[in-house]
Amino acid sequence: MRILQVCIGNPFTPTMYYKENYLLDAFLEAGHTPLILADTTAWQDGKIVMVPAGDTTLENGVRVVRVDLGHGFLRQKLRWVHGFSDLVVSLQPDVMLVHAIQQHGVCDLKELRQRLPQCRFYADVSTAYQNSAKNWLSRSLLHHGLYRAWIQKSLPYWDKIFYVNEESKQFLQEMYGVPNELMELNALPGVIMLPEEKASRKAEFRSAHGLADDQLVLFHSGKMDAMKRTGDLLDAMERLPEGRARLFIAGSFYDDVREVLTDRIARMPNVTYLGFLNQDEMQTTLAASDLYCQPGSASQTAQAAIACGTPVIVYGEAAYGKFIHGNGVLLSRPEDIQTVLPELVSRPDELARMSDAAYKLAGELLDYRALAARLYR
Repeated sequence: MRILQVCIGNPFTPTMYYKENYLLDAFLEAGHTPLILADTTAWQDGKIVMVPAGDTTLENGVRVVRVDLGHGFLRQKLRWVHGFSDLVVSLQPDVMLVHAIQQHGVCDLKELRQRLPQCRFYADVSTAYQNSAKNWLSRSLLHHGLYRAWIQKSLPYWDKIFYVNEESKQFLQEMYGVPNELMELNALPGVIMLPEEKASRKAEFRSAHGLADDQLVLFHSGKMDAMKRTGDLLDAMERLPEGRARLFIAGSFYDDVREVLTDRIARMPNVTYLGFLNQDEMQTTLAASDLYCQPGSASQTAQAAIACGTPVIVYGEAAYGKFIHGNGVLLSRPEDIQTVLPELVSRPDELARMSDAAYKLAGELLDYRALAARLYR
């Protein structure tokens, strides 16, 4: 089957394992022909950069068609691709998965249904209040106004609209009026790492960083802003006995927290900033971690950690409630990490039990092959 992923308004970056790249691998492994239709944005060193438009082929043989949306705030927010339906039809997909439903192209869904009668049409949504609609203009005019009108027009023509967690489901219902019966959970996927590979990567990481045999590895990552609550995690680290654990932080810092956090990290001997990690480095760090810590706004890396058999401390019932079942701690408040973390690192036997539970949960909810198969079976 020809499976088209539409990444308009969703920066497609081949070197970073976001959901679309996990799915690419799964489609290739299953013998299908994956395709990407993307705009000219991509992630680089934690920032969105512009890349050339054109029709290219990745090293794995995947065709990527990039279209230029033009410049300026309005063009980027409208995500209007001239001749969108003709372009999609030219790619002749059997399945189309749209990763950002907030785009003008969804208005063409009725026409695409008629021109591609064999095709199944899916949307995949990770938008939530913690990452979108943060001010009146965005909430009222863009999401509850323009995007809602486009999405309402498209509703009769979707096979299914997937959401990644309960936060996204709530956003779809309240902002866009998507009916419950059209939606289905399709979590952010991960590669289920075998215990043997985990042990090997863990030994490699610990050796590279000169860790003592009894020193725990803690990990925190993302695009750090005030909502990530990295400061609360640093407060918790200051409460740990000397030498008990080292915290590794990866990602980038927004301007509102950069100076304060980087200065503080530089003064803490039990905290190491790794900078921006590529996918393989991220997998090694997750595998080496005894505990992944995300006390603030949600990150898909928490699911990737679970897929590596790594226990987690996270905040947010709506984001993580379905993903915490004996494999970690769901914080009631972000600041609770200051008491929960010292208690948990004092119990390595409990962390080992949580690791076993993480593997069990990952097999049930996060295996990227199983999630991908729902699109073509």
